[in-house]
Amino acid sequence: MDLRELRLQGNAGGTRHPWELARLEIAGRLIQKHARRIRSILDIGCGDGYLMAGLARRFGAAAAGVDTAASPEETASANRRFAAAGIKAEMTVSLTAARALLPGETADVVLLTDLLEHVEDDTAALAAIAADPATGSSVFIITVPAFMRLFSEHDRQLRHFRRYTKAELERTAGSAGLEILESGYFFTGLAAVRFMQKVSERPQGHAGDFSGVALWKYGRAAAALAAKLLILEFMLTGFLRRAGVACPGLSAYAICKKQLL
Repeated sequence: MDLRELRLQGNAGGTRHPWELARLEIAGRLIQKHARRIRSILDIGCGDGYLMAGLARRFGAAAAGVDTAASPEETASANRRFAAAGIKAEMTVSLTAARALLPGETADVVLLTDLLEHVEDDTAALAAIAADPATGSSVFIITVPAFMRLFSEHDRQLRHFRRYTKAELERTAGSAGLEILESGYFFTGLAAVRFMQKVSERPQGHAGDFSGVALWKYGRAAAALAAKLLILEFMLTGFLRRAGVACPGLSAYAICKKQLL
């Protein structure tokens, strides 16, 4: 979860939004499909660490994450949660420190989930990450918010510079020295919801228009059911994509590896 979003909505310890539950499952499936081994996970821009901890638990991997927006108190609190749950995951203060936590100081999987939209020069930032020794033979899992026409108060509150089309994400990754293994969109239904929120948004935006994913008011059972529907939607849109039918979504993703020189 984005730390700014968590602070804005004050939902620490609450029920996770179906969007997050589904994204964890989708990321796990993409990793299983493309990674040859999954001993270690490096999460750059890890937020509160929910995604990396869930994947570490799923694969029995060691996970290290870094988010420069995290305070020392937030980092320590997250690490206490991971330790109490017996998860081999730890948040750190820098990429160098995170690298030292990984077996052999290299990652099999690098997560960059909803990070690039926060960075003014996204290509340079991604190129620097790709050049880091920790990402030598990694599979990169990159997600970003999709379509500038959906740019709203939600994005302004979270300090996003942009939203992406799939082609724009592919170009950014290619310019940073990465080769695309798979790309697409997900959360088609949520894109329609966000479009309706955008249409009804007050002129020039307003703090009261903020609608993020930190807050879910309808209970765990409803969250689990909604997440299953989002996962089924991802499977369906993936089938359609392979059949040549492109479906838009709230998020775009690219699975990458370093280009061979």
